[in-house]
Amino acid sequence: MQAQNPALKKKAFEFLRKWEAQNQGRIGPNGKAEVLATKRMIEKMDELGLECHVLLQGEQVIGFSLGKKTGDGVFTVFAEKSLKDGIYVGAYPLLAGLQARALLSRNLTKINRMDDGGEQNLRNAKLALDPLEPTPMFRVSLKER
Repeated sequence: MQAQNPALKKKAFEFLRKWEAQNQGRIGPNGKAEVLATKRMIEKMDELGLECHVLLQGEQVIGFSLGKKTGDGVFTVFAEKSLKDGIYVGAYPLLAGLQARALLSRNLTKINRMDDGGEQNLRNAKLALDPLEPTPMFRVSLKER
């Protein structure tokens, strides 16, 4: 499901809070900066032209991604998260697969996903999607105005 309305934006924020709580103690300084950047992307989603794809179980968001079209046939994903505990195992690959199907229907045939940060399970999930080639990741820091 694609979010471009205040209700789904609110759900994305609620999900991110739950994700943070689930991963408390496992998020280092880079992870905290990534969460802050993700919050800002959600806040400015419309202004930045970002799409938020969410995976729902009933009314609960169990996974989401933020991205946009960045080239001819290319969709770049800037942030994606899913819940991992218990019944949510497999939410990430399901979200990625459904998103790919939706983007293909819009003639977006290449998806550029963010770096896996060295997390082996995430790397395996991304490699299972049969990438054409790995794309380097660049880190940016946001400054308060």
